[in-house]
Amino acid sequence: NGNANSAYLFDGSKAQRLGNVDEVQRMNAPRSTFTFALWFQTEASYADYGAGWAWNLGNYAFAPINGDVIESGLAGLGVKVGRDGIEVVEHSGYYMPTVLSYHKTIGAAWNHLAVTIENDGKPILYLNGVKVGEGEKTDRVKCAWADAVGGFDWGYYTGKVDDLCIYNRALSAEEVKALYEGDDALETWYVNGTSGSDDYSGKSP
Repeated sequence: NGNANSAYLFDGSKAQRLGNVDEVQRMNAPRSTFTFALWFQTEASYADYGAGWAWNLGNYAFAPINGDVIESGLAGLGVKVGRDGIEVVEHSGYYMPTVLSYHKTIGAAWNHLAVTIENDGKPILYLNGVKVGEGEKTDRVKCAWADAVGGFDWGYYTGKVDDLCIYNRALSAEEVKALYEGDDALETWYVNGTSGSDDYSGKSP
C-alpha cells in the first residue's frame, strides 16, 4: 500500500473499491495484454467466501469487474486465493467461469502471485516468482481492473493484501521473478488502492 511494514487487512465482510466505471474508462485500464500482481497472506481456503450470495463464490483478493458494464463482450479478470490454492476467474454479465485452477498447498505465510495475459490468450499464473499454471483461452476481451480489492458479492476476502500492481504489458518470466525478489525498477502502471485514484508516475528503470 506504499507504506513500509504495513498491508491492507480484510475480515471477510468488506472490500476496498478501486473506482467506478467512469474512472475505469477515463484511466484506460489495460486490455488484452497486461499483468496484475500482488502479495497476499491468508489462512482461509480459496473457496471460502465470508459474506456472499452468488455463484462461483470464493476468497477474492482481486475481484474481477463485470466487463459488460464497461463495454459489451469485455471480461474482467480476478483471483481467489487461499492456503490451498488459487483460481483465476473471468467476469461479464451472467458469465463467470474459472479459467485457471491451481489446487495445491500454499500455506498461510506471505505469498506473491502474478497473472499475465497476452493478446487475450491463455492466462499464466506465477507463484513466488515461478510459473505454476496456464489456463484456458476464451473468446472474451480481457480487462485488468478489479471491482474491488478484498472481494465483492461473489465472496469477500479474509486476510491481508499488499503491493497491488497493474502493468499494461505481459511481464516476462524473468521480470515476474525480479518483481517477487523486490526489484522496483520495473516501469509500472499501477493503482493507488487507498483512494481509488490513478497514479501514472510509475517507476523508471
